[in-house]
Amino acid sequence: MNMRLTIYSSMKAFAEKREQENKEKEKQKRAKIIEHLSDDLSKVRQLIKNNEEKLEKLN
Repeated sequence: MNMRLTIYSSMKAFAEKREQENKEKEKQKRAKIIEHLSDDLSKVRQLIKNNEEKLEKLN
């Protein structure tokens, strides 16, 4: 009986560790996506600013 409990505890600990690692990986993926979106937004804002300046010069 004690051996079963030990095996169960080990498996449970492994599963919890694996779940925590997966959560951490998901967090990192989300952070990377947010970083890319932020960079893209900055580029779009810069393009808009440049286009507005070009329009000002044409008028």
